[in-house]
Amino acid sequence: MSGKLTYLLSFVLVMGLIGGVVNADPLRQDTGPDGIVSVEAEDYDANVEVGGHAWVETGPTEGFIGNAGMHAPNGQGGHSSDYVDNSERLEYEIEFEKTGTHYVWILAWGADGTDDSCHVGLDGEATPLSNQMSGGWSGGYTWNNSRYQMPEPSQIDIITAGLHTLNIWVREDGLIIDKIVLTTNPDYRPSGEGPQLSHRGARLKAYNPIPEDGTIHEDNWVSLNWSTGETAVSHDVYFGDNFSEVNEGSADTFRGNQTATFYVAGFPGFAFPDGLPTGKTYYWRIDEVEADSTINKGDVWSFVVPPRKAHNPSPAEDTEFIDPDTTLSWTPGLGAKLHHLYFGENFDDVNAGTPDTYKGPIADATYSPGTLALDKVYYWRVDEFALTGTSTGDVWSFRTISEIPVTNPNLISWWKIDAGKGTRVVDWSGHNNHGSLENNPQWSDGFDGVGLEFDGTNFVELSTTDMIGSDIGSVCLWVKTTQAGVGMIFYGTAGGGDGFGDQDELHINMMDNGGVEFYIEGGDNDVNPEASAVNDDAWHHITATWDINAEAKLYVDGGDPVSVPHTANEFTLSGTIRLGQPASRLRFYTGLIDDVRMYNYVLSPDEIALIMRGDVTLAWNPQPANGSTSNIDDVTSVSWSAGDNAAQHDVYFGSDKDAVAGADASDTSGIYRGRQGAANYTPPEGIEWGQSSYWRIDENNTDGTVSTGRVWSFAIADHIVVDDFESYNDLDESEPGSNRIYLAWVDGFDTPATNGSIVGYATAPFAEQTIVHGGSQSMPLAYDNAVGKSEATLTLTYPRDWSSHGIGVLSLWFRGNPVGFLEQPDGIITMNAASGDIWNTADEFRYAYKQLSGAGSITAQVLSVQNTAAWAKVGVMIRQTPDPGSKFAAVYITPGNGCRFQVRSTPGSNATSDTPVATAEQIAIKAPYWVKLERDAADNFNGYYSSDGVSWQAMSWNPQKISMPPNVYIGLAVTSNNPGVNCEAQFSDVTTTGSVSPLTWTQEAIGVDMASNDPEPMYVALNGNAVVQHDNPNAALINDWTQWNIDLQAFVDQGVNLTNVNTITIGFGDKNNPQASGSGSAYFDDIRLNRP
Repeated sequence: MSGKLTYLLSFVLVMGLIGGVVNADPLRQDTGPDGIVSVEAEDYDANVEVGGHAWVETGPTEGFIGNAGMHAPNGQGGHSSDYVDNSERLEYEIEFEKTGTHYVWILAWGADGTDDSCHVGLDGEATPLSNQMSGGWSGGYTWNNSRYQMPEPSQIDIITAGLHTLNIWVREDGLIIDKIVLTTNPDYRPSGEGPQLSHRGARLKAYNPIPEDGTIHEDNWVSLNWSTGETAVSHDVYFGDNFSEVNEGSADTFRGNQTATFYVAGFPGFAFPDGLPTGKTYYWRIDEVEADSTINKGDVWSFVVPPRKAHNPSPAEDTEFIDPDTTLSWTPGLGAKLHHLYFGENFDDVNAGTPDTYKGPIADATYSPGTLALDKVYYWRVDEFALTGTSTGDVWSFRTISEIPVTNPNLISWWKIDAGKGTRVVDWSGHNNHGSLENNPQWSDGFDGVGLEFDGTNFVELSTTDMIGSDIGSVCLWVKTTQAGVGMIFYGTAGGGDGFGDQDELHINMMDNGGVEFYIEGGDNDVNPEASAVNDDAWHHITATWDINAEAKLYVDGGDPVSVPHTANEFTLSGTIRLGQPASRLRFYTGLIDDVRMYNYVLSPDEIALIMRGDVTLAWNPQPANGSTSNIDDVTSVSWSAGDNAAQHDVYFGSDKDAVAGADASDTSGIYRGRQGAANYTPPEGIEWGQSSYWRIDENNTDGTVSTGRVWSFAIADHIVVDDFESYNDLDESEPGSNRIYLAWVDGFDTPATNGSIVGYATAPFAEQTIVHGGSQSMPLAYDNAVGKSEATLTLTYPRDWSSHGIGVLSLWFRGNPVGFLEQPDGIITMNAASGDIWNTADEFRYAYKQLSGAGSITAQVLSVQNTAAWAKVGVMIRQTPDPGSKFAAVYITPGNGCRFQVRSTPGSNATSDTPVATAEQIAIKAPYWVKLERDAADNFNGYYSSDGVSWQAMSWNPQKISMPPNVYIGLAVTSNNPGVNCEAQFSDVTTTGSVSPLTWTQEAIGVDMASNDPEPMYVALNGNAVVQHDNPNAALINDWTQWNIDLQAFVDQGVNLTNVNTITIGFGDKNNPQASGSGSAYFDDIRLNRP
């Protein structure tokens, strides 16, 4: 089987897909005086690739308004001229209500005010006063509309109202765009989050709430205002202080139907006649009622009337580890004019407001008590004085940090992450390199007690130090994640940095494949040992060590390290140290982190093993592993390794985590299971299907002390895994532990005359690591049924008994590929393409063609075209050759630009379009519509369109003279104009004239590989011969992950003994009656046995 390494597998691996939102409706311009159009950068209509590069979605990150932003690809800048043809672009479809000058504002980040720039244009063309946007973005997110060395602000001119496409091209790499705003007001300048996002499609719901959703309302009455839906004749008003009641429209919250667009509350005669009670959140909803009584339910909006008492104290109530030089702050109560503050060391004194605790009236909502004592609890209270009276505040407290001695001078920082509350991360090394939580990472269950959970928008800012640098050191920590993208776990730098390279940075980060990487970056001398996937949602210990005179090493779970020579620059970590994100707020980590340590020397493997244990007096090495999920047959008991001084073990076991954590030897509820000498325990009640269990081992030590253990957990899955494809690796077949996927799933590589399947790829990684349903790998299976059938078979060692535990269903997930070309008996043709554009100097599209000799024509009705981009193209084409840069003429139907005529008159030159002469009638055309393309004997090409296929309208660009040889290619073309995003199109009534042959179509992907499948039956077989076919004969064409559940009785009925299932086969074709047919590829994942 090693011969596969040289086998050229015709199986398309789809990677680097360009995501984003494909929108059915354009953005709508606001009709107000400012003419606002506002859109998140990631809400584009097309991301057009050039030369294999495109804008990259990044985030979410702190500073972003939305969930993400668009990053100009690194290394792809330098487009100061000819950018329309040569630069990557974003497209935004906008329905303009206003004409005239529109000023362009962009909220973005750039590394340098003289770099990181872009061009803006309209309808795919450069506009003279919107190029070279630059100069305002420098190390932070800033609104800017200036242009490089140009006096005029960025602006575009809308000549005619209606649908247009706003374009943004890369000029210099590195720019990260967050939000885009257009306005007709030259004096308008966005700030903060900018204006409300523009709507797509018709507005049927009420919008533009005042007060704005989620705001603080500084009064105890309110006037609610809104803008009406386009079809509304009246409004149902709901208002109350309970979200569910307002959302459900309960009777108590319905305030009536009215035609006015405002509603007052908080006055006699209105809702809440005594005024809105303070310290509460209020909710409201406007349902728009149409003339025929149709109701368009509105969104639920809210506002907060703050309490009259002081609130939101900082430090937060009952927090620990507070800096002795802290400043107190709080949010003032409603209407507060002065603040009476009490502060002291005794709760009763502060609560009573004794004179020695009173610090006088304060105008501002802050107070600095001076340097406080270490390790002491302080109490404070703020009474708010307002015109309505004085509101006595609650008594708050906090504890200052204790003195932490240096016990190991080589341990530079030790962030245990064990506080469990507050915003401080304490350094227990004694070097006072404490940290703070930024953007609210959450305290959560850690590997050892408490940890921090990062959601991809937050991080920990740690104190920097020159006590450690890139010359020598070690960093170790625990992680638990499912992330399959680049994210910074630990990040240190001598200055700023973004984790993209070419900076003095040192970081441990997740990679796109779920693996972990240690990187020391320094100019051209980067080092980066990489380890295998750790994104399996289990705890893993990561250690990085480095010595500039030796090697950089990366350890996972204390195993053998990955080592590379250390050749990077030398620098100290005096600029930034963070957990979860680099300095420039990109590439966030998603997952948990616990127990982070930093040393100024190289840790040995023995030291790493000791660190992984933590407290050596505790029980350790739990089996099943802490936080793991197992098949039910894999766990009957638990075991552990004893602490260093343990004589006996107290066992606690149960299904309630808090009960296990809080129990002691006096427990009578059944949590305490007794004291024993053996380091294993079997629960007499057994382990149940789908059960989560918690357990703890307290060590009774030889010196009479007790070391209270950690609470561990494990879960039993509510299924049995047959194969999740996670165990396969790429080790050489001769190496111990080698487990290549094609060695387990036997395919047709050695029997090609009877089996057309191929499992895996020709080179490592052999399993699929991008297109997965769960975990980090799936099985790619190529089929070629020219030999009748294609199948792959796994011989089972476990599970073999499929009759136990109430199992009744075999489940597997699959994903195929769309059909490239399919002609049905009724003449309807379906084609699919996931490609770039038919444009510039080389084309990317799917072409179904025949050969034309001399003059002739092709006519087709374009029934449908999927809206993958405004310039997705579906239509008829005559082409000199199938080469990407060939001459051609084509008439298309597009989702956003109507019916268009485009050509390339010289091989390898830029294609041209009828845009300068396109009529309004053409541009308004939508599918279904008829198109026709004719070639005469003099090589004149003429395009036509028709609503009925009878009356034809000549294109305004006719004729186009393109010299071609007599024999050319004539056919149907489809491009999604959105790489990696599939566009499906359908044609009917396709006819040709002239000398056209052969009778059948040939289809080909031009300019880019595009996976496509021929329809083939898909089946599963057990024990060789018991076969169940999928009930959808076109299952291979489904290009979304789809679950297939098979009742095991279907196999029993064919004679399978479920107590002894020895093989499972997945295949395409008719296993029992093989017939030569088509080819394609698919992916399979998460094969399981479930209960019915």
